[in-house]
Amino acid sequence: MLTVTKCSRPKASYGDCLGCAAKERKILMTKELHFTIRPYKKEEADYIAEAHERIYREEYGWGEGFSRYAKQVVYDFAAAPKSDHAEMWVADVDGQPVGSIMLQETEETGVGQLRLFLLEKAYRRHGIGKALTDTAMAAAEAWGFHHLFLWTAEPLQDARRKYAQLGFVITDKELMTDWTLDGSEVYEERWDKEL
Repeated sequence: MLTVTKCSRPKASYGDCLGCAAKERKILMTKELHFTIRPYKKEEADYIAEAHERIYREEYGWGEGFSRYAKQVVYDFAAAPKSDHAEMWVADVDGQPVGSIMLQETEETGVGQLRLFLLEKAYRRHGIGKALTDTAMAAAEAWGFHHLFLWTAEPLQDARRKYAQLGFVITDKELMTDWTLDGSEVYEERWDKEL
């Protein structure tokens, strides 16, 4: 069960809304698996970067080109000053991160980008991925975003299905040849959604 607490205070930030009832934490339970979706801690940036490198290498055969890109996104976010319209969340099981998602406002006011959506294989099919995306979508609404976009890739079928269920549509494709270990082609896709 995912419950998003709405704050009755006008113009409250997303953190304020969650803080009213749960101090920026939501405890969820599904099939005896207890997990929390919460803002990441600075020391978890290493986990998020490492998990992207490890999981994409193991599951898709992607190499240094992709992992360098993902690490830069993670560490740039971690080094940036805290923003009222940006957050990276982790899925936490027994005090350990098992997944992530990030939402940040772009240079264009009211436009957000979803990034770094990832879940460890052993924790899929328990509703944790849905809880991560629901958390980001609730934040987008609370922050007053009118448009969201993300980049994903054709081989990520589960993620693509999730994005389609959320109402995102493919608007662009780019050929990437430096992501895979064997140099094979991967199409990166931009997906957009009006809120």
